[in-house]
Amino acid sequence: MNEAKKGIDTNNTMKFSFFKKPISNVKPYQDITITDLYNVLKGDYYKAATETLRTLSEKDYKLQKAKRLDYITPGGTFALREVKSLIAPSGFISIDIDNITNPEEVKAQLTTYENVQLIFTSPSGKGVKAIFKDSGTCDSYLEEFERIAAKLSQYEIKVDKGTSDISRACFLCFDSLVWIAPEYLSHVPATETLKDGRTILMSPKGYPANWDIHIKELVRQFDLVCV
Repeated sequence: MNEAKKGIDTNNTMKFSFFKKPISNVKPYQDITITDLYNVLKGDYYKAATETLRTLSEKDYKLQKAKRLDYITPGGTFALREVKSLIAPSGFISIDIDNITNPEEVKAQLTTYENVQLIFTSPSGKGVKAIFKDSGTCDSYLEEFERIAAKLSQYEIKVDKGTSDISRACFLCFDSLVWIAPEYLSHVPATETLKDGRTILMSPKGYPANWDIHIKELVRQFDLVCV
């Protein structure tokens, strides 16, 4: 899998919807970018919930995941989480690879594939979620999803075909080893440790003067305690 990566959203303007838990909430809270997602996954926002979920039985895990984790619709922005309420496609395609014993190896393999934007270990710890940029060669989200799935199958990577819906929810979790395409790193701020021990991300060189305020507001918005 030595295809050159291309099609990076270097301006960091492509957005998709973020929803607060539980899954029964179908109204989005706000729209976010791929680097917003990276910052949230790498930060401590979901660390406690992720660690707890990975100690549960499979049955309890499925129930609690839907209650405890926020989620996104990588395929686009929505008024409500349903296909007919799509506002605009994001230009991203989300894929799931489930029931694997070597997620870090699979993540490393996926980084060599064209158009991959971000990769993280799933909430269960037994799968991988990857977000690709639409190649622009297909007529629909489903066609592009199937194109990616078919390509990955050539390298013995089996994609969950049940996640091909553009309005499909993608649950968020903690992953200190989340991968993002290097071209985005100029949009990823440096870190600062708060008095309570949490780590947040601060202004990189060249960001607007109010970026720190924006990040602290994100901390407030994503400051979710699992009960």
